[in-house]
Formats: sequence, C-alpha cells, structure tokens
Amino acid sequence: MTNAEYRKINAISNSDLSYLEKNPYLFSFGFRPQIISKSIDFGTLVHSLTLEPEKFNDEYAVEDFEGCELNKNSKAYRQAKEKWLATVENKTIVSKQDYEKASLLAERARKLIEPIEGKAEQSYIADYNEQIKIKCRPDYLSDDGILIDLKTTSTDILNDFLLTKTIYDRKYYRQLAFYKLVLELCGIEVKECMLIFASTNNYWVRGVKILPEDISRGYDEAIEILNRYNNILNNGLTFDELFEPVVLPNY
Repeated sequence: MTNAEYRKINAISNSDLSYLEKNPYLFSFGFRPQIISKSIDFGTLVHSLTLEPEKFNDEYAVEDFEGCELNKNSKAYRQAKEKWLATVENKTIVSKQDYEKASLLAERARKLIEPIEGKAEQSYIADYNEQIKIKCRPDYLSDDGILIDLKTTSTDILNDFLLTKTIYDRKYYRQLAFYKLVLELCGIEVKECMLIFASTNNYWVRGVKILPEDISRGYDEAIEILNRYNNILNNGLTFDELFEPVVLPNY
C-alpha cells in the first residue's frame, strides 16, 4: 500500500487526534488543515532516502542536468532546464544541495536502523470499536517489536532540555503510543518505542528511547480523545465542544 492509498483510508490517524483534541466541531465536518512547507518537503525527502532508498528514483528527480550550473536568469539555463523537465514526468524535483544534505542525514540515520531486521512504511488499520477505525504507518517496525519513528528537526538535538521539550510539545510520545495501540489491536506486540532525530542545522543524528511511563501517558491521552470522539458520535457535540478556547497574548 502506498502512502497516497493509506491517506484515503477512512480511519483516524495520529494527525487526526490533534485535530480532534483541538476542535472536534471542525473535525466533524471533515476539516483537515493542509500544511505545506519547505521543511516538511525536506523531511519527506530524508524519510524516503532513509527508509525506502530503492524507490527514490521512481519518485524524485535531482536537479542535476547539463547546464544547471549556468546563470539561472540566462536563456541557456532556462532552455536546458525545460529540456530536462520533459524527461522527468511527474516526479518530485529536488535541488542537488537538498539531495546531498538529505543523503548525509539518511546515511547516518540508517546506521541506527540497520542492526535490527524489520519493515519500513507499512500500513496498519484496526477497529477501535464498532464505530471507529484507527490507522498508522510507522516509519520502521522491527521483527521483534521495536517501533521507530524518524523526525527531521531544527532543534539542537544535543541539548537534552530542548530535545525533551520538543518531544513533549509536539506530542511525539503520544504519536508512538497511538501507533502502539493500533499495532496491538492488529495483534502485534510493541516492546520498545524509539525516535531518531535528524538535525537540519548541523546534520547530526541522534536516537532516543521513550520510557514506558511516557508511552503509557500518551496511550491514556489517545484513549481519552478516541473515547470523547465516540461519545460525540453517539450523543453529538456538547455546548463547550462547539467553542474552541484561545489564549490571548500578554500585551
């Protein structure tokens, strides 16, 4: 199953949890914010080179053609690029510079994954109850139950305080816990949960293990959100759920 096919599956994903938690009213209408940024595109590139390098040439084209070193405002450059673009069809185009940076990060990240046998980018769907399906697509799951997710970040990953704050603020512990829930409902035991951080600043890569008590906390949070959604499906939205609280700035 491709990533595009996975997205079309009508089931709650980890991203959906955040939308459900923030505004169940908008979620009930099918609202899903589409976030597009260069940092997300670069992260996707790193994921591809790390986890599925064999598919890279089918999905991407590196902007490295005869004449690409010419002045980008020149007619010769534009003609050379136009000729090259005609050969790449519908592939995602990445600059040579981004490709080289992402390749370095991917090489370092793979060294953390290679010692364990497993599968990358596999999709899993489970019945949470009669009304709710949940799904996940872990970056990597070892044959002996080690769950790994890869993150690209501009955070200083060598600073423990900043790194743990990022894990907490971005709910990465809950994401792993949600994956664990889906996998267990599919009959797959998850023994340990790991994160690999790839720095876009200094190109260091660091692997960290999330402690069982933090996974347990994320597990409880995910269950609470899913149960709240189940109650909404059964009884409708309450008055409080129709209005999203906001915090005003201190000025």
